[in-house]
Amino acid sequence: MDNYVFTTTLGLECREQLEDILYFNARQSAVLPGLEAALARYGAPRIFAEKDTLRVALDRSDAASALFALDASVNPPRLAAVAVFLRPDPATLTIAHLAVGEADGPGPSDEENSCGFLLVRAVADMARRLRGVQRVELPYWTKTPRYLKVR
Repeated sequence: MDNYVFTTTLGLECREQLEDILYFNARQSAVLPGLEAALARYGAPRIFAEKDTLRVALDRSDAASALFALDASVNPPRLAAVAVFLRPDPATLTIAHLAVGEADGPGPSDEENSCGFLLVRAVADMARRLRGVQRVELPYWTKTPRYLKVR
């Protein structure tokens, strides 16, 4: 799907959409054990305004950043998903939380074009541009971490 645009900035007018995706998302139950582990490890995502934009921090890390996926097929573009990530060591970029809106999940045979998959790929593309980053740690794996090599 070429409908999605990825950005690190989100306008204040999107606060309700961001709250819905992060805090009131019906899809959370599908990844509950992993979500609970991420909450214990990184803390809850916290939304705050900084100048004219929204930011997402983590209770246990002020160094977190976010990448937002906007559905550009509608006007104005609608928030579709968010990835909250941090760099715990020079070689790793960790996606601590990944939330995809209910309307933007994968179809029965469309997983590789789903918003969540494309957002993870966009984070990996960002990681490739960061000096020293070798891998992206994927979210919500409970037993052993899962990594996506970027180099």
